Amino acid sequence: VRLLKPAPWNFVVGWMQSMGAQMTPAEQQLIQTYLQVTFPARPYPLSWEKVPARFGEGGWNVVTLHAEEGAFYAGFEGNGSIFRSDDGTHWRDVAHTDQYTVYAITPFQGVLYAGTNDPDPQLLNSADGVHWSTAARLPHDEHGVISLGVFRGALYAGTARAWIYRSPDGKHWQKTADLERADAPAFTHWVRFLLPFRGQLFAGVEKGSLYRSAD
Repeated sequence: VRLLKPAPWNFVVGWMQSMGAQMTPAEQQLIQTYLQVTFPARPYPLSWEKVPARFGEGGWNVVTLHAEEGAFYAGFEGNGSIFRSDDGTHWRDVAHTDQYTVYAITPFQGVLYAGTNDPDPQLLNSADGVHWSTAARLPHDEHGVISLGVFRGALYAGTARAWIYRSPDGKHWQKTADLERADAPAFTHWVRFLLPFRGQLFAGVEKGSLYRSAD
């Protein structure tokens, strides 16, 4: 986006304070001044425009995007909705769940799957991208399905407590890994990504750990 005014670096201070950082007003100003001097406002060589679309009440964060066979899908945090578009401009609500967030829209065996987070770890699926239903539920104490990945003919789900589940059909699931010891789901243990690379499945965990498996 073409930036013609100073960047709002004060948001960094607000974020630091929300994470528990203690600082005096003078320290806040020091941080903001440093960022403004080091990273001044400037026009960028490429321009972006905001999509003129409405994504429903309560939706405040796009957490997953997926393009599949001429259609575009967006999963939202806040209202647990999935929106679909054929042109990237006009969107319609095709799934409004009773969950807080929809993550990881992923194709598997000709069907689209998506995971939900807070309060339940559900797996949704759709054969046409328009009509969605619940395909499976993981144990409630997993809190949420944060990521999905396909590896060697199976669908994998990463949960909010750093566990990995595997399914041959998207309906029947079995726990296959406990990546981090967590007595309860926590943001620091979210499995953010499941991606195959050179014959192995990689899992990225929120607090910075990276795991891989060949089987």
